[in-house]
Amino acid sequence: METRTNQYIPDYEDPAFIIDDAEASMEARIIRELLPSFSEWSVDLGCGYGRLSAVLAERSRKLILVDYSMTNMKRARQRMLHEGIWASFLLADISHLPFRSSSIDTVAMFRVFHHFPDPELAMREIVRCMRPYGHMVFNYNSSDNASMILFWLKDRINGGKISEKFPFPLVSGTLRGSPESSKRPIYFQTHSTIRNIMRQNRLVPSRRDFHSGMLGKVDTHNRLLSQMARNLQTRMVNKWPSRFLFPNNYVLCRKEGYRDNTEFQNLEDLLACPVCYGMISIKDSSVWCENGHRFSIVDGIYDFRNPS
Repeated sequence: METRTNQYIPDYEDPAFIIDDAEASMEARIIRELLPSFSEWSVDLGCGYGRLSAVLAERSRKLILVDYSMTNMKRARQRMLHEGIWASFLLADISHLPFRSSSIDTVAMFRVFHHFPDPELAMREIVRCMRPYGHMVFNYNSSDNASMILFWLKDRINGGKISEKFPFPLVSGTLRGSPESSKRPIYFQTHSTIRNIMRQNRLVPSRRDFHSGMLGKVDTHNRLLSQMARNLQTRMVNKWPSRFLFPNNYVLCRKEGYRDNTEFQNLEDLLACPVCYGMISIKDSSVWCENGHRFSIVDGIYDFRNPS
């Protein structure tokens, strides 16, 4: 396994790891309902094994998949090839993206934001890459909802050490304790924190927000209960009370500013060195930065994690 440059980046190199797809159909619906019907360049940021990439490709002329895990990216690439979908595959740290400023039209980022120990830094870098009037849809886990408070009360009643598992809810940056915390930490943020981050980065939120998560965890072995839970969750989606019931919050936003007519025909046109943001050129199986940084290309995957 490659040496990671940032100890806070979650480790998803385990080939046996499979994420719960209970909400995949709803997330596909969100992409179709909220994002523009067509984008020139779209990025699936933190794509994992590409479970939503095909849906994003429906609305994109050119699609770029970005993740930090080589294991997941190989799975995503195989999936796209199997489905006959053209895409580019990049390994990169979201806090240091390999894109020119104001180059990406649409960003989709699902089940990623809650891994950021410094969400302001990550959001600033993502917005740097977005074109003015570009759109982003993402989700985050909220600490100001009923499920977090119930977790806190349960631990309190059971005599657990609250400070080790759940700092008091309604505090941004709440870290969820779990057996995998050291490998894949999850931070809960408050609604007000997210809105402040968006405002600081000139992101205008849509009035249509989706909230889900808690009911999707109903045991799928009981088909009746599972279906009832999904029906209730679907009915409550985009309803104001659901914000306080469901920890997963989906937000659509648009970047403010003046949009120029710059066009990026090829991947090389919009790539930049993630270390110095210098211009790059692609030669054989390598990416070269004008300032000497070099990155590898392996099996069609551009590796921007560790320059040589």
